[in-house]
Amino acid sequence: MQICTFGVIMMLNYFHSAVSTFNDISVVYSIDKVILTGKFRYKMTEKFLTDLRRLEIHSSVDTAVFDRPFDFVLHSLGFYQSNKIGSYYNNFNIKLVNYNGFEASCYLGVVLNSSERLEHWKFEFNPNKVFPSPYILKIFDLLRLYTVPRTVKLKSWDLAIDIPLNRLNVSLVRDKRMYQLITKSALDRTEYLGARHSDGFCKLYNKTIESKLDTDITRFEMSLSKTRFTDVISKMPKLLFLQNSQITFDLLSNLSQNQTVFLELLLLHPDYLDKLDKRGKAKYKDCFNMLSDNFVLDKKCVDYLSERLYGYINLEVFQ
Repeated sequence: MQICTFGVIMMLNYFHSAVSTFNDISVVYSIDKVILTGKFRYKMTEKFLTDLRRLEIHSSVDTAVFDRPFDFVLHSLGFYQSNKIGSYYNNFNIKLVNYNGFEASCYLGVVLNSSERLEHWKFEFNPNKVFPSPYILKIFDLLRLYTVPRTVKLKSWDLAIDIPLNRLNVSLVRDKRMYQLITKSALDRTEYLGARHSDGFCKLYNKTIESKLDTDITRFEMSLSKTRFTDVISKMPKLLFLQNSQITFDLLSNLSQNQTVFLELLLLHPDYLDKLDKRGKAKYKDCFNMLSDNFVLDKKCVDYLSERLYGYINLEVFQ
């Protein structure tokens, strides 16, 4: 396992990523999204809001970006209020920018609307996009100063695994969770597993198209509420890597043309293999196994990300 505190790998920005090798393929693990909640100290909410506004005034894009051109700094602080039950009364949409023109955003909610207004907060951010940002680090400092200790909770986080393979070379195997496939083209296909916003919701898509990259990257994302490896692996679906981008069947001379086409379909939809009868399964299983590998999560990488998440729970950002 290799660690990258901050940098660009495969043309993507990462903050605290871990690189692992699977079948001679370098796979990048990172934290794609974090949602934290907490409770302010007694009568400290207004003090926090005052300091947040002061922080906005003192954050200067003109000076910061030239001093450290890769740092994301405050570009704009959108604000609106809501009285909807279950939402937050004060809502801040924070937009960041760096000297190279890259933009990122995150969300901060202050005062939870319930039967009464509760002095709670919610912070949603993507570490790969907002760090390193002095402005966001200062928000962490303010939250740590005004939050009741041990009230911070990790509501959810997204595990991102970037695979340097063509989208057609990675398949998601269905299980008992709800499955959805959206296809715009042969390469632009997105698979979903599970219910949105639920623990264990999975997404497999073409990161090359989504981020307009010049290299093949397929991304797997999974939303989780817990950080331990045992909890992560319990939600992990079967993920298959095809061994060749241009599948050849020279060695499979016992298959007819129609059978070869059917095998290609099986590689795109691996769960169909279990729907075959005993004879059909026996016929195609060996060929299927020859052409695909079952991806295995790297425990060291997941444990490393888990340690970073515990830092966020303590409102600390490891540099």
